[in-house]
Amino acid sequence: MLKSQINPHFMFNSLNVLSGLIEKDVKKAQEFIDEFSQIYRYVLETVEQPTSTLGKELDFLRSYLFLQQMRYGEDLTWSVNLPAGILGREMPPLSLQVVLENAIKHNIVNHSKPLHIDITGEAGVLVVSNRLQPKISAPASTGLGLKNLTRRYSLITERPPQFTVENDHYIARLPLINPESDDSTYN
Repeated sequence: MLKSQINPHFMFNSLNVLSGLIEKDVKKAQEFIDEFSQIYRYVLETVEQPTSTLGKELDFLRSYLFLQQMRYGEDLTWSVNLPAGILGREMPPLSLQVVLENAIKHNIVNHSKPLHIDITGEAGVLVVSNRLQPKISAPASTGLGLKNLTRRYSLITERPPQFTVENDHYIARLPLINPESDDSTYN
């Protein structure tokens, strides 16, 4: 399930961006390749693991968003406001990628409607939110990514992720697991 989580469209789009960069800006193309390899290294390292730390997920997030910014430029921004003390908490690998891919896939991201993704934390939960800017001709959602994420959470904790719309914002609440307590079922 995790191996298929990285969307083939993401790979196709990334290679198209890289192809365009090679002729325009060799240095940026090299940076792109470096970040692209970080993404796949992380996938290979975590594919057999039930959880990864929030710190590692955030490192992965930076590489993933670097590639997305090559495509969308400054029309895609994000902020992370988390206390350092929770970076050792755990979650299923690629949880953030699923939520971010969902935000980019279903929302307009352009100069007149830039997309900002906000990542914060509250009471043992990672909160990822963005303003709703639905694409007019968005592909029909199967909800498969969020269903898979919910299923992966169910294997390690009784606390499921929550996905809601509040005040024109899409909000994903992803439980953070404290590996030193009894709040997980994978021990």
